[in-house]
Amino acid sequence: MQNAFTAAGEVRLLNATIGNNLVATGGTFKNPNGNALSADGIEVRGSVFLNDKFVADGEVRLLDAEMKAQLAVIDAWLDELNLQSAHITGPLIWRKIHKGPDPRFPDKEWKPSLDLTDAKVGSLVDEEASWPEKGGLILDGFVHDRIYAGPTDTKVPIDAKTRLRWLGLQPDGYLPQPYEQLIAVLRQTGHEDQVAEVAIAKQKDLYEHGDLGWWGWIRSWVLYLAVGYGYEPWRAFLGMAALVIVGTLVFSVARFPSVRVMVPSDKEAYESDQTVKTPLPYYYPQFNAVVYSLDVIFPFDLGQKSHWRLSEKQSGAVIYWFFEGYSLIQLIVGWALLLVAGAVLAGLIK
Repeated sequence: MQNAFTAAGEVRLLNATIGNNLVATGGTFKNPNGNALSADGIEVRGSVFLNDKFVADGEVRLLDAEMKAQLAVIDAWLDELNLQSAHITGPLIWRKIHKGPDPRFPDKEWKPSLDLTDAKVGSLVDEEASWPEKGGLILDGFVHDRIYAGPTDTKVPIDAKTRLRWLGLQPDGYLPQPYEQLIAVLRQTGHEDQVAEVAIAKQKDLYEHGDLGWWGWIRSWVLYLAVGYGYEPWRAFLGMAALVIVGTLVFSVARFPSVRVMVPSDKEAYESDQTVKTPLPYYYPQFNAVVYSLDVIFPFDLGQKSHWRLSEKQSGAVIYWFFEGYSLIQLIVGWALLLVAGAVLAGLIK
């Protein structure tokens, strides 16, 4: 069905068996109100070629089709290619899909779509310029072993950022399988450094479109900020570093002579400290705001919190409770970050 082949009306090849190739190179199929080519359940022991100015005004259906080699859709105008539950042993090539007018259909606006629901292909060879518009790509259940760029072809996008734009062309709604499939392909093809970006994007999509409930929403938000859903544990340590810096500034102010909220815990040292000019006993550790800030977060004693405490006697209740409240917040947030980071490193959060 190639070159000068033209069909006005539906071409039906339902459950056909073809011993070699199915060739529609340069063919024209016209059925604007229905299926241009129906080949559900077809078995092709070679390849299927829908290329070199192939035109289908209407849906091309290859549901449950079996192709032992490749499906090449290159240099083509079409409305929709439906590959639900199709099995292609070789590559699916989706290149040079035209969206501009074709001389044979000067008044038609082409918006090609691709349905790969539950389809399985050996490899995917595509290009961003040929991708459908938003809502025109259906990927739930689609399985492929790799995204193949060839030895010199730089047009095939295989990085996480570009492939996430590809996943974003699906209709709105959270579907986890396309993300997991992309993660598996990136790992299998050696792009381990791209996996975290896709995994985080999956959780963000769940956060925005999944039915998490209020508790799940809070948990998702906290895990993203704290450890990047388990893929960026450095966030927790960065957060703890920020807490220590802020705490250092706050507790330094607490020790100012004009504020005098931070005082020694020991009775003798406390009495000496009441007069600014009186030095602390020689054996008593000097106040260190950095170490005290660390001591608030860490579950073990660094020697500052056991020797220094907050007191309202000189400063008044309002100032005292400000510093006490901040200390409690730093304790809770710091311990939470420690626990989450530890859970990630131990493999409990994935």
